[in-house]
Amino acid sequence: MDEHPLRGPAARLHGPPGEAILHVRNRKMLRNLARVAEESSEAAHARRRPTPAADPKETDDRRG
Repeated sequence: MDEHPLRGPAARLHGPPGEAILHVRNRKMLRNLARVAEESSEAAHARRRPTPAADPKETDDRRG
């Protein structure tokens, strides 16, 4: 991402100080994105996990 403020208070930070701030912000955003993606993946995996089959010894055989 490339950001260059043209005016206002942020324009004074353009250069090394602003780059350092953006670097910290971008690292935090990427960590948050990774966390959200991992949680989403885990939730999707949990939904697809098959339910365990019933133990045949514990089923009620009503055939007679």
